[in-house]
Amino acid sequence: MVISGAPGPERRQRARELLDVVGLAHRADHKPAQLSGGEQQRVAIAVGLSNQPPLLLADEPTGELDDETGEEVLELLNTVNTDIGTTVIIVTHDPAIATSVGRAIAIKDGKTSTETTREVSFERKLGGDASDTEEFLLIDSAGSVQIPREILDELSIARRVRVDMKDGKVTLESGD
Repeated sequence: MVISGAPGPERRQRARELLDVVGLAHRADHKPAQLSGGEQQRVAIAVGLSNQPPLLLADEPTGELDDETGEEVLELLNTVNTDIGTTVIIVTHDPAIATSVGRAIAIKDGKTSTETTREVSFERKLGGDASDTEEFLLIDSAGSVQIPREILDELSIARRVRVDMKDGKVTLESGD
């Protein structure tokens, strides 16, 4: 906010508003060392929102938190998305987080491989019901698709595959 030229009183007011949004208005006078890990993470989210960005990137936001606190942070990120209108991208290795968001894109071997969409009730706990889930394989810019290992194993496909298109459907057959 300093770099954007916002005057001091405006910055202080915005800081108070954001601490209220993340549920930490009562801790405004505390130093970072006096805050728990979850509180520090919520302050980091507030800082990230200070200049009203259209996009917030969260790298492992629950990585060092217990399950309950991690869930609170995820609920806060959902609030940021739904109530404030900021797009939130969460980068994580925790597969449970993928089940608690409306859209998850998996990266394997440095490439996007699958996109999973689901209807999400954010009252649902982490690792919730997957019955409303739809998963798609993604096609990269070279036209490549990463086929899940379990499918390759079931079809005994190791190195080569025959591809055929018939009646608007693509079929794969082992070429090994």
